[in-house]
Amino acid sequence: LQQDLAGYFLMTVGEGNKVVRKNVELGPRVTVDGHQMRVVTSGIEGTEKIIVIGLQRAREGAVVTPTEASPTPAPAAKEPATKEPSPEGADAPE
Repeated sequence: LQQDLAGYFLMTVGEGNKVVRKNVELGPRVTVDGHQMRVVTSGIEGTEKIIVIGLQRAREGAVVTPTEASPTPAPAAKEPATKEPSPEGADAPE
């Protein structure tokens, strides 16, 4: 995600492996596994290839050779809460 005077944008890989700028609208910030992220509410469909490495060299219209990056792992499922053991004898029948 980048920002200039025109607003927020992503650089994507379009037809013919050409770099395409996509202006986007942002939603709220979210935290996933301790990483701050932004929700993109419009401007992309979700199927685009987003450039994440080499952004400094990516120029709109330039031909690139895309490679698949590993996505951020999904957050691990949280363990269900367990009941703390009660002090000895507290749950024992009288």
